[in-house]
Amino acid sequence: MYTLIYLYRVKLESIETFIDMNHQAGEIYMSHGSLEEKTYQAEDLSGHHNYKGLIEVIQKEDDEVIFLVQSVFRNKSHYNDVMDQVSIRSDIRVIRSELGHTTDLSNVITATFATDGK
Repeated sequence: MYTLIYLYRVKLESIETFIDMNHQAGEIYMSHGSLEEKTYQAEDLSGHHNYKGLIEVIQKEDDEVIFLVQSVFRNKSHYNDVMDQVSIRSDIRVIRSELGHTTDLSNVITATFATDGK
């Protein structure tokens, strides 16, 4: 499996719009073959069991909420195929633009993970 995660800092007043835009984007990615698109709102960013909390490694303002968005694909090749198809859609460009109004995209943290090392 090939998984992408994104951490977004979203202003409190933009939460509903952010969730709606991510839901719309997720439907588009799924319609082109993504296996899973999930959006999670942070519940507790503090550490437990003597581990650091996420709040200790990322910056968050008092008027922000952290969201984790997860996208899952079969492998990196499958991810590239889906992204090639989605990138030509005008509606995804509109959604990305709207996301830019709900959060500072320069503060988004992203990473990829693979179960097969590829």
